[in-house]
Amino acid sequence: MSRRRTIDDDEVARCLALVKRSGVAEWLEAEIQARYRRPGRPRELSVAALLTALVLLATDDRALHLSGATEVLFARLSDEAKATLSVTGDVGDARSFLARYRQVRYLFHAITSVLDLSGLAKNRRLTLDEFALHCVELGDDEVRDARNRLESFMGAMLAASVEGCERPARLAYGLDATAVPLFSRGPSTLRHGPRRRLVRARGRPPRTRGS
Repeated sequence: MSRRRTIDDDEVARCLALVKRSGVAEWLEAEIQARYRRPGRPRELSVAALLTALVLLATDDRALHLSGATEVLFARLSDEAKATLSVTGDVGDARSFLARYRQVRYLFHAITSVLDLSGLAKNRRLTLDEFALHCVELGDDEVRDARNRLESFMGAMLAASVEGCERPARLAYGLDATAVPLFSRGPSTLRHGPRRRLVRARGRPPRTRGS
């Protein structure tokens, strides 16, 4: 399988330092440990490693997909960076990539189980009856606690991301949404009244009423 460029060790160290400053990795590890007390092989991937991979994707202006995080952790880090994040293993073909992806997906779902304030089932392949069966009704206290955990996580990551910057007199943070291009056919020719535009299709003249 094709490999992207190796990420610079200094960039990995910078993103890992951000995650450590936030303090959320240790907190999430403890929360996950309390929820997943099951016998079996210990989890190999740490919360700090996965969060660092997601931050690396964000700084590279790439979508925060779990497949991208898998590629970062197992195919785009130097041996030194892997050792720093305690990441073991590699990907050499589609089968090994899928195995590593399952590791990432399992841990991501464990993290979201701590932060999710919804009792709705997350598997979109369920039938309507199965979906209703798997939904869990949460009480007001449970929703409030989950919202507090989510807001604490977001606040800690945002605060850590501006560490070292000059802080204003009133502390406030905002999220800057990145515009995502949509590959559509353009605006409709039948909307917006007299301000509508006629958009030419490929090699075709603009359509008019009655045509």
